[in-house]
Amino acid sequence: MPRPLIVVGNPGNRRTTMLQEARRRLGMPPARIVPYLDLLQGRVRWREITGGEPVLVRLDSPGEHFPVERELIALGAADGGQADELFPLPEFLPMPVISAQAARNLPDQPGRIYYPSQWFRGFCRMLSGLRADLAETAPEARWMNDPQEIAVMFDKRRCHRLLSSQGVRVPTAPGEAGSIRSYDQLREAMERAGMQRVFVKLAFGSSASGVLAYQINPSTGAELADTTIGFERHGYERVYYNSRRIRRYRERPIIREIINWLGAQGMHVEQWVQKASHDGRAFDVRQLVVDGEACHRIARLSRTPITNLHLRNERAGLEELGLSAATVQAVAEAGEQVASLFPRSAVAGIDVLLAKGSLRPYIVDINPFGDLLLNVRYEGMDTYEWQMTRMLKDE
Repeated sequence: MPRPLIVVGNPGNRRTTMLQEARRRLGMPPARIVPYLDLLQGRVRWREITGGEPVLVRLDSPGEHFPVERELIALGAADGGQADELFPLPEFLPMPVISAQAARNLPDQPGRIYYPSQWFRGFCRMLSGLRADLAETAPEARWMNDPQEIAVMFDKRRCHRLLSSQGVRVPTAPGEAGSIRSYDQLREAMERAGMQRVFVKLAFGSSASGVLAYQINPSTGAELADTTIGFERHGYERVYYNSRRIRRYRERPIIREIINWLGAQGMHVEQWVQKASHDGRAFDVRQLVVDGEACHRIARLSRTPITNLHLRNERAGLEELGLSAATVQAVAEAGEQVASLFPRSAVAGIDVLLAKGSLRPYIVDINPFGDLLLNVRYEGMDTYEWQMTRMLKDE
């Protein structure tokens, strides 16, 4: 018999709903859903939930629910908690910006990027507390994805350092992880490295949040930034938000201000490797890996440098792009190589870039919650059916 499954997630969202539907189709009992909000507000009693059984615990994405976002920002405050041992780069532990009470009073403004570094510190504290609680109350519990490895996957700086050290092909960084924290430092690092084009990314963003494709014309010095970041000025405050369309900035003062804001939060910088294209659209591949095996995959195509699907970009199966079997296998092997570096985690969505011309694979992102691939099937199953079937085999 498989272990009872407990899912820490947001009830009623697409992820928990699709997982429960997959279990129903497979004749499995429903998973027990533990709401993130209950967990963060101290209403979860793990001893009662597990009943002393050797359960399997799955952490789903905490996103798409603003009350949870508020609680994570509150947990990252100076007065929010002390458990920082899972923060992936302790030397860059962020200074809290607002108090826990102020965080809980934040208004819901859809799309606004609220205090991302404080959010991530709170997220890591939550993972730490959850791991400690389960170790005490359910020592035989098993994680689908280990909390410490989730924290590492979420930090692009730490991931890049890990992958580079293990010989995984990643875009070159113009400086040490976390060393570039401002526009001026970025320009200096690019000049030293001889780079004219880089991606600047919020170190712990997802769904293209805080991503900026930046280039400098080597002849004229003109600057260009394509990004999902929009901004407004509210009095003396500059408010940043995620846009669902790519915005283009050419004015140096605006580009400087956005990059300085990213640097203050924590940013990752890497060389802009030109993607392969199909019918005039650049593409990369989201490759899902479950239990070390590459399975579902989808290509994401865009006429802009940023390919995330929620930006109204197109999607295609790899066979539609005319890629050879050898190239598809190279994508799968690249994903499996990365997943092997996280031996205590069963699931990862890995973004693989194929370089223009050579089609050489580069790893550009790892998402511990990257299994939400709608209408993508592998051996006749969707991503959740496949994971639940593998869970049955593993027991």
